[in-house]
Amino acid sequence: TIWRYMSQASFLRMLQQGALYFRNIPMYSQTDPFEGVYGWGKGYEQFIAFHKRECERAGNGMHWQTWTLMHFLDHEIERRKTYISCWYMDEHESEAMWRLYCNNQLDNAIAIRTTVGKLKAELFKASLYNMYIGKVKYEKDFYWKSRHITPEIFFYKRKSFEYERELRVAFQEKNQDLVFQNKQEAGKLAKVNLENLIEEVRLSPFYKHEANYTEL
Repeated sequence: TIWRYMSQASFLRMLQQGALYFRNIPMYSQTDPFEGVYGWGKGYEQFIAFHKRECERAGNGMHWQTWTLMHFLDHEIERRKTYISCWYMDEHESEAMWRLYCNNQLDNAIAIRTTVGKLKAELFKASLYNMYIGKVKYEKDFYWKSRHITPEIFFYKRKSFEYERELRVAFQEKNQDLVFQNKQEAGKLAKVNLENLIEEVRLSPFYKHEANYTEL
C-alpha cells in the first residue's frame, strides 16, 4: 500500500489533467540540498583515491582532478534530466505525512491510496523514458552513492529522512539539448487512468467540509 499526500488544489489539478506530476530533481534543493547529489559524508580520501585509480586506468594521460570534474559534470547532467514522484509506503495513513506534504493546508488536504502494482501498471502504459521504480535506501556516512553515474544514485537519501518510507518513481528527459542548456521543465506530467490507479481518496483529519464544499 502506498500513499500520496497533497493539497486539495493539487488533487483537483490531478483530476483535471488525468496525470501524475513528476518534479525535476534540482527543484528539491530548497527542502533537501543533498537530493540527487553524487555523495556526501565520510570517506573523502577513499573517494579521491578511487578517481585517481580510474583516471590512471582509463584517463589516457588526463589529470585526475580534470577526470573527477568531468564525472561531477556528467552527474549534474543526469540530475537535471531526472524527474521523480514520491510515495509513502505503509498500510496506514501518517499524521507526519499530512503535516509535511500538504503545505500547511491541513484544512483542505487530501491523500490518495493505491498499491505499488497498480502504480507500476499505469506508469508502464505511459511509456516514460528511462523509468525506474524502487524503494529509497537511507544511508549514513558514505562518500558516494554509486561509483558510476547510474539512476541508482537517485534512490539514496540521508538516514535522517528514514521516516518518509519512500517509494520513488524516476524517469528522464529525452531531449538532451534542453538539459545541456539547463532549460529542462520544472515538472512533467505522466498521463494515467486515475480510475484504475486510485483505490481510495482520504480527507485530512482537519478537513473543513463547509469551507471546501463549493470548490469540490
